[in-house]
Amino acid sequence: MSSASATVATRASEVPLFARQCLEANPLTANLILPTLYKCLHMEREGRPLQDQLWIVIHIEHQVIFIVSCTTGYMEHTQYSSSLPVPYASLHPPPSHPLCKWSLSNYAKRLPSARILNICSPRLVSITFAQLWTQLTGVIAERDPYYHAKISYLTRETFINKNMPPLPGALCDLRPGVLLTLPALRSCATDSRLIAYPPFTLSKEQARREAQILVESGSVWVYSVTYQGQRPMIASIVATTRNTQTTATVTKVFTHPNFRGQGCAEVLVRKVCKELLNAGKQYIVLYVGLANRAANVYKKVGFVGIGDGASSYPGVDPWLELGFDQSFVQMGHW
Repeated sequence: MSSASATVATRASEVPLFARQCLEANPLTANLILPTLYKCLHMEREGRPLQDQLWIVIHIEHQVIFIVSCTTGYMEHTQYSSSLPVPYASLHPPPSHPLCKWSLSNYAKRLPSARILNICSPRLVSITFAQLWTQLTGVIAERDPYYHAKISYLTRETFINKNMPPLPGALCDLRPGVLLTLPALRSCATDSRLIAYPPFTLSKEQARREAQILVESGSVWVYSVTYQGQRPMIASIVATTRNTQTTATVTKVFTHPNFRGQGCAEVLVRKVCKELLNAGKQYIVLYVGLANRAANVYKKVGFVGIGDGASSYPGVDPWLELGFDQSFVQMGHW
């Protein structure tokens, strides 16, 4: 049997075709890597390649063992992610432990260790990689995880279509966010900080900037409410990011405190998912914190394996985001 090889790419076009095909065949586990790879390919073709991108593919001939990436998002900060084309249940214990260390040693040679601020992957992978990164660099992981969640998904078969009445006495409108709604959306974004969580908090200006990026890219939907004699208000927002031909991700679900408990988020998430399915998406993905009661809302829309009494589903696995020593790394919002 051939030995494992590491292919290192600093441009998306250098990622081997077989590795990209592996990611495309595993759209759930590749949810953090593949959309960024597509974006970088697009920018290269336009003659505007993004800088400071890195992918490492560990493979035996054309069989991918795992892929790790260190990429810069649209808010100009870095995230370290991984993708493995194997079921989570097969990761006990983590496979190819020496190969994990080998891939990370490639990172250590090519990137300042201060640039790796976090790891976001299936839980066991994050734990293993964080331990190995500390061994290689001496940079320790923060004691408390940044985010502990489950990845869930919805398909045409699991989608639950349901008509819900509008809020009493209000004119309600569900639509993509447009420039005309930007002032109200910016206000909502400032209240929510667009669902950033510590330590990735946003300043008011950063939240407004992200709101504008989402509107201009057509990536945000709003639930607008108008009472007679009053200006329209945004009750809920939902963003869709990390889109590929087959998959979209629901993110940044937020309901204004004045409208919580009235079904606004459920109505808007259902509307957005229906639009995405009608546009040809096969999977709608989201991450929900283990203690987040909103999981019950998403369950009502058709997201599988989450919420009270949920059954286990293939691909609905625990994910963990671990951060590294904040006094050492270059903190930011990714």
